[in-house]
Amino acid sequence: MFQRHLLPLAALTALLLGTVPSCTRKQASQPCTTEAAGTAKAGGKTAPKTNPTCKAACEYFTYCQSARWTSAKDEKMMADRCTEQCAKPEPGQMKTFFDGIKTCAVNHTCVQFGDCMKKLVEKLQGGGAQGRPVEDPNAIYNVPTGASPVRGPANALVTIVTFADYECPYCGRGNSTVNQVIKAYPGKVRMAYKHYPLPSHTGGKRASEAAFCVMKTSGVATFWKLHDKFYQAMDGFDDKTLLAAAKSVGANVAQVKACMADPKQREPMAADMTLGTNLGVDGTPAFFINGKKISGAQPMDVFKKEVEAALKKAQAALASGVKPADLYQHLTGKGHNKVQFIKGAAGGPGAGHGPGDGHNHGGPPELDDKVVFQVAVTRNNPAMGPKDALVTIVEFADYQCPSCGAAGQALKKIVKTFPKDVRLVFRNFPLPSHPDAALAAEAALAVRAQKGDKGYFEYHDKLYANMRNLGRPVLEKLATEMGVNLVRFKKALDAHTYKAQVDADRTFAETMGVPGTPAIYINGRLIMGLPAPDVLTKRITDEIAAAKKIVAKGTPRAALYDTLMKTASAKPVFKKKVGP
Repeated sequence: MFQRHLLPLAALTALLLGTVPSCTRKQASQPCTTEAAGTAKAGGKTAPKTNPTCKAACEYFTYCQSARWTSAKDEKMMADRCTEQCAKPEPGQMKTFFDGIKTCAVNHTCVQFGDCMKKLVEKLQGGGAQGRPVEDPNAIYNVPTGASPVRGPANALVTIVTFADYECPYCGRGNSTVNQVIKAYPGKVRMAYKHYPLPSHTGGKRASEAAFCVMKTSGVATFWKLHDKFYQAMDGFDDKTLLAAAKSVGANVAQVKACMADPKQREPMAADMTLGTNLGVDGTPAFFINGKKISGAQPMDVFKKEVEAALKKAQAALASGVKPADLYQHLTGKGHNKVQFIKGAAGGPGAGHGPGDGHNHGGPPELDDKVVFQVAVTRNNPAMGPKDALVTIVEFADYQCPSCGAAGQALKKIVKTFPKDVRLVFRNFPLPSHPDAALAAEAALAVRAQKGDKGYFEYHDKLYANMRNLGRPVLEKLATEMGVNLVRFKKALDAHTYKAQVDADRTFAETMGVPGTPAIYINGRLIMGLPAPDVLTKRITDEIAAAKKIVAKGTPRAALYDTLMKTASAKPVFKKKVGP
């Protein structure tokens, strides 16, 4: 997943209206279960009557989405952010959006409010339902189980891969249904679990870390005990409660605690997130039954229908000579690695093809990933890896973008894997919807001025570990932990010493048409979002091989990147549209 820059309030809008992964995509129209039908009162909070202020409209807006927040503090934070931006909106889409909040709030129930705002957002995003691509319901996806925990026999005829969030109540319902399916088809069905905690569910993310660490330290059987406990009887997901739950299922608490404190243990979960995003998982729970996607906590009848169909195909494959141990790979290995859309479906980016097919069928223009773009690297840019690297990766990122955090860790791992051949360069692209990201970017550069590139990337990791709260006090606290001269650090922030550099990075990205974060240039060729680990590794390996050929013809390694940039495009080049 990458976060878009095209709609300034996209991240906030998506979080509130369900256009990015949410516990359920229908939740935006039914968050207020206590409201009386046909009234404008929700759980004791009354809708504004006429001409509401930004504060009144935003408070009602976030209240109507209260099912999304993990705490009253989170709800207030979003209401305050909404109010602040509403008071001084930028012209264009921002102003239209906030005017819409004030209009839609008047005398509307939460359900009506949500429907009204959805229509507005659809209009802003370019067309509504007829402008959206339609996902192919019959597509078969390649969903490897990998190192994920599996419940059920290894040679099962049907494999259900679940993407879920421990803090999502609908995931608990889905987990119960899958367990029923496994019992209904003894020996024939197994389930693999992929961690997909949502951005607004910090407890769900921490629970995933705890579950992973229990599996690592105590085995898969203990993992499943904790997994079921999380969905059946949890009073919260703070570390104390999580460790108590781990102890109750027989895990070694000291080992689990140590594991949870190690950032490296989050890499497998980041891989799950990347896989789900690539496969179009836009809410939890999501299930893949022998590669066929089912979204949401569907009833048992739906699962039975899909499992029966999957069993017939599996039995036919076995009858044709496929070995039981090879069955799942046979059925899904040649499946799609990207979300697929129905050919000829109206409008929307990628309608008729999955993302990455090399075509753009409507919607915002898409940058051509086959073009080498001119992305300069100077001594002002933080970097790790050799200056004469065969491959230079330039990442444009935002310190409050969860996908950027995962990308940063994956790219640093690539540098460690290819220490002599890969260099990573970081450039800033703070999005308008992330109010603390710009100052965080300045703070990181202020740390670099004192601690160099090594200190910069250490601070970089600290920022991502605290991305939910990057206010000035936190920036100073993290800098203190780094041992910087705090007086110099504060002075740099007060004077905005590095704002011009951050703004220059952002301006460059906007000029080059970069739509969001993370944006990753590999020797000048763009990848939007974080690819799967094997895809990224292969891409780097291919680039190294290509670079070696250039060096073999006489170009010095130290001059390689500059040589590539001389013939690169200094302006955005977009994919050609196909069709009418």
